[in-house]
Amino acid sequence: RALANIETALAHGLTTFDAAAGGLGGCPYAPGAAGNVATEAVAARLAELGHASGVDPAGLAEAAAFARSLRSAA
Repeated sequence: RALANIETALAHGLTTFDAAAGGLGGCPYAPGAAGNVATEAVAARLAELGHASGVDPAGLAEAAAFARSLRSAA
């Protein structure tokens, strides 16, 4: 639902969004919570909608893979 909310926010003129590489984060006190919206998903959706994010896709993919490795190592 986060990406849909971002699209709605864009339609209302907002241009700054919070995201986390690999979707890391969230509340440790909310078991089963999905975490934060993945930066790579936000960047991809912005590109699909014709918005420039200024994010390097290859660098972001590398950071996301590293972030996911941290989650699986925990």
